[in-house]
Amino acid sequence: GFTYVKDIAYGTYLLYKAENLKHKSVNISSEQPISFLQMVSLAQKYSDKPTQVEIGPGKLFPRGETLDISLAKEELGFYPQYTVEEGMREYARWVNKNAMRKD
Repeated sequence: GFTYVKDIAYGTYLLYKAENLKHKSVNISSEQPISFLQMVSLAQKYSDKPTQVEIGPGKLFPRGETLDISLAKEELGFYPQYTVEEGMREYARWVNKNAMRKD
């Protein structure tokens, strides 16, 4: 699945601050199953420039997958702060503003 980087950073921070964890690892995820093609569609939706995607040979996973974050919820109090679409919109806003800048 796709997870916005700020949610990953938040989950990592909670993990760093946690004490006496019962488990050695937890999953951090948006909890939203979204396919690669749906993600491409969101990227195109929020891009300032028309985009075209070419997918080469190989197999795409048609359905979205996500991770079970129940341990992160229980042990860290982690809940995603961004939906996949909100994350893509914020990221695209940053890219549209900064990627083509000439400093």
